[in-house]
Amino acid sequence: MFSSKVGSSDWCSNARQLICVFRMGKHILVVEDNMIIGLVTQRILISAGYDVPELLTSGQEAVAYCKGMCPDLVLMDIQLEGGADGVETMLEIRSFCQCPVIYLTGNSEIKSREKEALIGFNGFLVKPVQKQELLDTVEKVWA
Repeated sequence: MFSSKVGSSDWCSNARQLICVFRMGKHILVVEDNMIIGLVTQRILISAGYDVPELLTSGQEAVAYCKGMCPDLVLMDIQLEGGADGVETMLEIRSFCQCPVIYLTGNSEIKSREKEALIGFNGFLVKPVQKQELLDTVEKVWA
């Protein structure tokens, strides 16, 4: 059962468990063509209690996936190899699924942000992303 003593290690452990229960219901799709970055991102989110069942590497895969299940959030790399980029992919996904998106990019120039503004976005992260920065940005989507 939950301990009411604030500051006790039991209370802190219980608080972390409650946060994980809240997060467990959130389904996040990661679309990243760099497998190492994608796997690290997926692992960070899973360890924080989020449901991240798939790591996709192309816009085409992301569109097909979202037609079957609309996620609570998409983490989308802007520059995907081959085919549509992340912004074009989100345009297509949002034609049938109104999910929030956090864009990931290796390019920190302001020009990249101008393109995302065309369809709106809920967050923007420049790679390499730090763990706490990723988690804080994800949390802000539902704040």
